[in-house]
Amino acid sequence: MAAARAAVFRAVRRAVSSLEMHLRWVLTAALLVTLVAGQRTRQRQGELSDSPDLPAFNREASNPAAFGQRSPSRGSPSRASPSRGAPSRAAASRVPSNPDIRVQPDTANPAPASSVPARRAGSSRRGSGNRVAAARTTPPPSSAQYDTECPQRNGFFADAFQCDRYYECQDFIITERLCPDGLVFNDYSVSFGRCDQPFGVNCTGRAERQPPQPTENCLRQNGYFANPDAELCGSFVLCVDGVSNLVDCPAGLVFSLQAGTCQWPDQAGRTGCSSEKVLQFECPDAAAGKIDNPAPGQLQNPRYPDPSDCQFFFTCINGVVPRRHGCEQGRVFNDATKQCDKPESVPECNYK
Repeated sequence: MAAARAAVFRAVRRAVSSLEMHLRWVLTAALLVTLVAGQRTRQRQGELSDSPDLPAFNREASNPAAFGQRSPSRGSPSRASPSRGAPSRAAASRVPSNPDIRVQPDTANPAPASSVPARRAGSSRRGSGNRVAAARTTPPPSSAQYDTECPQRNGFFADAFQCDRYYECQDFIITERLCPDGLVFNDYSVSFGRCDQPFGVNCTGRAERQPPQPTENCLRQNGYFANPDAELCGSFVLCVDGVSNLVDCPAGLVFSLQAGTCQWPDQAGRTGCSSEKVLQFECPDAAAGKIDNPAPGQLQNPRYPDPSDCQFFFTCINGVVPRRHGCEQGRVFNDATKQCDKPESVPECNYK
């Protein structure tokens, strides 16, 4: 039985190490893609601003800086007519003569029903602020050159208020999109319209989200959630399209509500999921307090054998926080040397 547990423990350790290595590669690749995309976009903006054929258009004096206004309703904005007294789009003098800029009157070429008009009419629920958030990977345009809400000709841009809503721009035609319930828009690059888990996305300033669509054991249709049984700290619920799956963390770890991963109990910081409760072990010298400056011969993180299995041992971080570790297959913990050793060197273990 001990050999089987040890094999499972080593397999989990190898899997976790492999996953961490792959995550580092993925994050490095994503960073490189972001840097290259940002550099190309800045170069392209420089070319556009230096082009002698590019016409310049000024926004109306009443709204010189905003790309657009938020629609009164949360549904897809309709192609509304301009407010009373304002010139019609067909007669607007801002229509460019450059054939590369496709800005056309509504009466000639109305946009699809799912597209947002170049400038939405009606009063904004949040004042005159721009609904489309500026791209975080590229600087905003220095001046307003087109009558549109798109910061760039093509790309994906976050909503200014709602973290799971975003906008796709194609040739300055804007289309509103919504992530599946439980996911949020990841604006790490304007080149990708990616919805991701909220643990890795910064939603500061745009914390609104669509109403949840819960199912049994799932707070939302998609995501990672704590086990409904608060006593089971070492497991969590994975939900995909409303279907729940119970997943167990490796032994000694608990599910973190902030990171959405399995962590040491002291790192997860969950109420009712302390290290002592999860591991059923208390550091013998914890009452003496944290070891900040160990004395000569004293270990800052002392080790103690696991009473239930001599292949495992506990490390007390700074003498107060226990964490459970294990020796490799075929070796056991030697309490005399505080190291993993051959079974014959630890006769009291009776390891088989």
